Amino acid sequence: DLLPEQANPGFFSAMARAMAPPLLCGVLAALLIWTRYLPPLPGLLPGWLGWCLVAALVPLASRRAAVLFGLGAFIGIPVLALTLATNYRLVRVEGESMSPTLLPGDVLLIDLKGNPGDFARPGAEIYVLDLPSEKNHPLIKRLVGVSGQELIVRDGRLYADGERVFPASDSLQAPRVEYRGHLQPGLKLADNQYFFLGDNPSDSRDSRQFNSVAAQSVEGRAVWRLKGPSGFGRLP
Repeated sequence: DLLPEQANPGFFSAMARAMAPPLLCGVLAALLIWTRYLPPLPGLLPGWLGWCLVAALVPLASRRAAVLFGLGAFIGIPVLALTLATNYRLVRVEGESMSPTLLPGDVLLIDLKGNPGDFARPGAEIYVLDLPSEKNHPLIKRLVGVSGQELIVRDGRLYADGERVFPASDSLQAPRVEYRGHLQPGLKLADNQYFFLGDNPSDSRDSRQFNSVAAQSVEGRAVWRLKGPSGFGRLP
């Protein structure tokens, strides 16, 4: 008699061993994100799911426990490398519009799957913008307003629905926001529109000049500083 492979209990236990490495890595990443050591990384999700899927097929080639765990771990290297190559890119900061947070020469990792509609935290996220009017000059700015919010400036500070989103500090040395064109009291952001501001407002070309930005013009979210004058680490 023939026993269907998928019904063989040994096959499922072998599959569990092969999938142990990606599952353990997934749990570890979730804990690091939960503790805020790592930012949310949606660009890695396709690679992790692909890793789990390919690892689940390993028992078709071998049932030896050592081979299962080893292959399950090894498969993650090319899968995650491909994911990084397709869903992330590196950018170098030029100019002073985001100082002191980002300085000229800083190299940043950009998650191309990072959409402001999914991880919108006004005042806490930095994005790369690919505007039609700036095709050869991508911009990097801080998200300060999301769809449906009302923006208003009082005493040089920017508020979204009554909550201050810029600057983060109460220090007297903190930058102050000037109106400049599109930012008017009571500005209401339409659906699928986002408002961006440079951390150095006096030296920044941002939504105060070119108005709110549609989601399709947001290239990705800056998640990590790899090198540069500001050092290595997660972006503040």
